[in-house]
Amino acid sequence: MPGTSRGRAAAAALRFPLRQPAVRSVLVGAHLPGQIRANMNAFARDIPDEFWADLERVLP
Repeated sequence: MPGTSRGRAAAAALRFPLRQPAVRSVLVGAHLPGQIRANMNAFARDIPDEFWADLERVLP
């Protein structure tokens, strides 16, 4: 999506499944400690409602 930062897109990719009512958890793999920290930061990142609305407009 235009103007989307890579960090916000990564955070949305990790959190998107949790928006589905049937999903209770997301398992994220990591090979290095820095990847674990990055994943934790992504889950903590604020994603505005406008981002989700834009995403829903482009998804089938």
